Amino acid sequence: MAKDGYLAHKLLAAGFLYLITLEAAAGAPQDIPDAATNPEVIELARFAVDEHNKLENELLVFKEVVKASEEIVAGQLYGITLKAAKPGDVSHLYEAKVLLPAAPVEVKVLLEFKPTSETPQPRPPGSTVGAPGDIPDAATNPEVIELARFAVDEHNKKENEHLVFKEVVRASEQVVAGLLYRITLKAAKHGDVSHSYEAQVLLPAGIHAKVLLEFKPLVGDIQATTHSVFADDILTSNSSANHVHMPLMKDDHLQS
Repeated sequence: MAKDGYLAHKLLAAGFLYLITLEAAAGAPQDIPDAATNPEVIELARFAVDEHNKLENELLVFKEVVKASEEIVAGQLYGITLKAAKPGDVSHLYEAKVLLPAAPVEVKVLLEFKPTSETPQPRPPGSTVGAPGDIPDAATNPEVIELARFAVDEHNKKENEHLVFKEVVRASEQVVAGLLYRITLKAAKHGDVSHSYEAQVLLPAGIHAKVLLEFKPLVGDIQATTHSVFADDILTSNSSANHVHMPLMKDDHLQS
């Protein structure tokens, strides 16, 4: 596919997430009536505060859940409004978005954490799930290569590995409330031969982020190591805007 056609496809896919009708949506946000006392919601709220503290070097202390909603977007997307406070300060309202992708990837991903006012913010339309589409020029596509390097770098940070990116073998993208890249690549430890790995990198729509959901060796590459993101596997990386170790790493793919 020509570069212009590929970019047009990406922009169409990203825009589609916001332009589809509610009837076509994978799921509309549903309020959780018992959010303030629901153990799972409270646990997710605590997780959101903890992850925010790690990423921003803050000292917020979770207080309570004010309200919460969930939405099916190839998994469960929780939108939580909560109260938290710095030590010795009064409580303030915050909004968090926590994504629980569908199985088999068992992860919790903090997509967004920000202060908010008492005025409810309008919700974006729901999203649909699309079929994976191969990227014909994956091996030479600069964006795919950059994502592959990102996957290797994030894996190295979490697992204290020293893999060195070599090349992209193939890649596909899928609309799953954003773009999900499945990348098969080759990487090697210093002085070792190359091995093949599969990585899943999610670029959520509307949020400039890159999230490494999974990093694993291909069957047969038993010498390679496996990495899946779990509750504490949110990594960060700094850039001019919201660059957060996973999850908020600025990406301008929607403005390409």
